[in-house]
Amino acid sequence: MTTLVERLDLAAALLRARSRRDTETDTVQFAQAALAAAKQEGLQLAVRARYVALAVIACLLPIMNPAWD
Repeated sequence: MTTLVERLDLAAALLRARSRRDTETDTVQFAQAALAAAKQEGLQLAVRARYVALAVIACLLPIMNPAWD
């Protein structure tokens, strides 16, 4: 009889559902924060790559075309 009552314990079931929902919310928030951090890091990497490419082109341009006609 007690196992049947434990299975039908709605308060405990609701508490577990809330706990699961809170865990899912925490997981979603963690995932969103991780994606935001990865996006920020990717943007910084892109800017640095552009600066490096600009410097390389600036150095190679006079070598490739020494006569400015």
